Amino acid sequence: MSGIGSLITFQSLLPGVLQTGGRTIQAALDVQKAACVAAGTPMPTSIIKNNGADLPEAQVQGILAAYKSARQNRSTAYFTSTLELQPIGFSPRTCCTQMHHNIYQRN
Repeated sequence: MSGIGSLITFQSLLPGVLQTGGRTIQAALDVQKAACVAAGTPMPTSIIKNNGADLPEAQVQGILAAYKSARQNRSTAYFTSTLELQPIGFSPRTCCTQMHHNIYQRN
């Protein structure tokens, strides 16, 4: 069986799923779109800024490797007074809170 004869309907006095779950469905679509954009355009979540004299390339690579290792082990990284960590990404908590706010503003 195919075509219009293959449809099964469910009669109810309650509103349909698109009306009652529209915001949830839209939120899922927004999250999926955001994930696709983030995956397609990776960017650093922070930078290490040197406020002192320029460092040799080998020393820069050593600093980056040490920082990466510290972050993978979930330990705290140490910087000298001339180095500064500047976060530049987004906070998932802030992003989700803002998205939740936007969804309820639309409806």
